[in-house]
Amino acid sequence: MNTCSLGEFFLLARNESVDNDAIFDEFCKVVQHFWTERVKDLFPERNIVVEIGWEIVGEKGMAITMYQA
Repeated sequence: MNTCSLGEFFLLARNESVDNDAIFDEFCKVVQHFWTERVKDLFPERNIVVEIGWEIVGEKGMAITMYQA
């Protein structure tokens, strides 16, 4: 399993957008979408799930993970 805190994308470029829940939620959905498309392209024969959620596997805040179902 591979898990990453989505807030870490902004460690060096933090601004008020990160604190806006609507903007941050859309950012998370966009990352999920492109990760999903990429793994479908790389591994079309596998059933790889890309999920976003709160504190997945101990990550801080909203996190993204992918795994083979």
